[in-house]
Order: sequence, then C-alpha cells, then structure tokens
Amino acid sequence: MSKLQILKDTAASGPGQTESGSKSATSATSLLSSASASPRTKRKYKETLNFVSFHSKVNMRRKWRSKKSAFYKFVDLESDFDSSELNAYTGPRLESTCVVDQGNIDELQQFYVKQSGRLHRKYVYRILILAEQVYRTESSLLLDVNLPADALINICGDIHGQLYDLIKIFKLQGPPSATNYYLFNGDIVDKGQHSIECLLLLLLYKLVYPQWVFINRGNHESALVNVRHGFQKELLQKYPQDLFLFEFFGELFKWIPVAHLINDKIFVIHGGLPDQPDLKIEDIRQKKPPIEAHENEMIAGLLWSDPVLINGISPSTRGIGVFFGPDVTQSFLERNDLKCIIRSHAEVKSGCGLSHANCYTVFSAPFEEKGIMGGLIELRGDTLNLQGNVFKACGQEEAVALLEGNADYEGAAGDGNFNGSKRQVTENLLQ
Repeated sequence: MSKLQILKDTAASGPGQTESGSKSATSATSLLSSASASPRTKRKYKETLNFVSFHSKVNMRRKWRSKKSAFYKFVDLESDFDSSELNAYTGPRLESTCVVDQGNIDELQQFYVKQSGRLHRKYVYRILILAEQVYRTESSLLLDVNLPADALINICGDIHGQLYDLIKIFKLQGPPSATNYYLFNGDIVDKGQHSIECLLLLLLYKLVYPQWVFINRGNHESALVNVRHGFQKELLQKYPQDLFLFEFFGELFKWIPVAHLINDKIFVIHGGLPDQPDLKIEDIRQKKPPIEAHENEMIAGLLWSDPVLINGISPSTRGIGVFFGPDVTQSFLERNDLKCIIRSHAEVKSGCGLSHANCYTVFSAPFEEKGIMGGLIELRGDTLNLQGNVFKACGQEEAVALLEGNADYEGAAGDGNFNGSKRQVTENLLQ
C-alpha cells in the first residue's frame, strides 16, 4: 500500500473529536469530596475535572457552529482555564490583553532552553489562536516575498524538533529585521524531541515579525503524518488529556502556505515539482487553503517530490510525490521565467548543496552521528545570488551560552562564529 493511500485511509477515519468524559468527571467529583483522598490525589482529579470541563465547552461550541468554523472560535481564553491551573505556573505568560513582542520571544527561548520548561497550555492556545487568525487571511497557498535590495533572506531547511539548533541559527544569522529576513522551509515538527517548542517559537516569531519571517509547510506539517512520526506522541506526553490540542495544530497546518516566490525569481517549496508538465506559478497561486497533500496531486508533489539526476518523471519510493529530473526543472523555470528552485525534504551531508542544475537542497537539522551538517542558504536582494552556510549540531550547553552572549564559551571562535561552524560553501551557487 502506498503512503498516499495510507494518508487517504487515515483521513477517512479521521482523528476523532474530543469527548466529554462524563464518567471521568463523576469519578473525579466523588474523589474530590472524599475526606480520605490525599492532597496529591485531589490535585490530580481536579486537573481531570478541568480537562473534562474544557473539552465539554469546546465540543458544545463545535456542535452549534459550522464545520468550516475557525478553531479559535471554539476556545475562550478567559473562561476555559481554571485559575487553579495557573497558581503554581512560573513560566512565560502571554495574556490576551497584551500584544506579543520580542520580549515574549526572549522569555520563551530562555524558558525552553535554560529551564526545559513547558509553556502552559492556555498560552499555547493563545499562540495557536493568533496564528490561525493570521493564516486564515491568506487567499493563496503561494505567497510572494518582496526582498529589498539591501536585505538578505535566510532560507532554512528541515528543523525536525531540534530546538538547540534552531536557537543557533538565529544567533548565527542575527535577529529578524528589515534587512534580515527568514524563511523556514517546512518540517519543523516530528522526529526530534522538541517539536512543539520549535513550532511555537517560530509561530511567535511570525506573529512578532510578520513582514520579515515566513514559514512554508512541509510534508510533516500534517496531522496524518504526525500520528506516525512523533508529534502527536510528544503532544500527549507534554500535555496529557488535552485531546483538542492536536486537532488544533492539525487544522492550523492546512492553512500554512506550501510555496513562497522571492522577487518573482526564486521558487521555494519543501519537496519539489509534481507530475504536471505544463505547471505554471499561477496554477499554484490559485490553490486556496485549507488543503492537504492527500486531497490534491499538485500539493502532494510540492510537499513530497524529490529531484534526481535522471531526466523525466518517475515514481517516488516514498509512495507519494515523484522523482523529477533536471529537464523537468529547466522546463518549469523557463516556462515561469525563474532563476532556480530551493527545496528541503532530504538530508544533505554538507548542510546544503546542488541536487541538479538550478535546484538546491537545504537541510537544517544536523545529525553528528551520521556526519550530517546543518545548513542554510542566504539570498541577497540586490543580486539574488545564493550563499550556503553550514553549522555543527548544537547541544543545550552551547544553546544556553548563545542566549547569554557568552563569547568566552569554548564553542566560540575568534571571528565571532560559534564553534567555528559558520562558513561559506560557495560565493555564488547560481553560477
């Protein structure tokens, strides 16, 4: 059975809606009223009551609204979270009365890296609600990036839940600004241990810097894939009993763009090209969210396909998407007056490199045991020239030092590049 068929079968069965858990509520209520119950037991069952109450409210709102309703309408941040849940919480607070800013980013990074903390689910929902509101305003799955002549954009590949490497990228390349853009090219989640932290942090960056930070969807930004590759399991471990949270993430993924076009010349997608010989940029631009890979062959190709050295189109061993050759790439570029394709989706030993003519792969999740470096591609607005930078895997100790700006840390090189790890691969990957 192909992966595409597995995804279709999983989608048909559905992830299922959250249940009210009336039996659990009855049991918890009786235990809370029992004089013999220990404080720890009472606290545990109080939490159960809170979750049951939350899911009941969510399901009641879903029942009376259209199936096409935005998920943020199912959650009330002011009434759905019992104050007792927050009494012992000492982490960052992103209250609905405050506008998110760089201070929230700094606080969340410190909390995640130094304390290995867990953001309270009320504030997880706040980020999700704000992100859904932003992405629901987009009318296409392809977005344009207008990069000024004096700016550069850092194009990052798969992150796969590697939080410390994500921190290193921002410290090596600098904060987002009017002259320092970022495009994260999908596969933020699954496989690594900190998928939710990476995703929430990047969504927060997107909310604070919507003009300078962009996120492409990868094939792993899909609830159907997350069930098999770790993100669902991680969510249930870190936020047990909150069954609606995974559904909300899955809904948000459907709205995230699958492609970005930089200055009308550089086409950035996670996977590659679909099996559509006459594909034009406008064909992609006309695709409107929400949509998933198993629902559309074009979207499946953009998220799952891979470049190969042999001309033509051939079936992919992934079971979804295709293998496409240099002739397919060249034809697509000429038809749409483009310079090159930048994609991710596959490990590259040197972090980034040329897959075939005018098609580049960037991978930002280094794996030291396999000798795989992390990479990113810098694209400059004035020339549209590409430069590849690579970096070594980052551990928690180095990430803490990076956040503290510790220049004396043993991983810092004299030129200011940590671990001697940022280096130019080539002056101009386009030539």
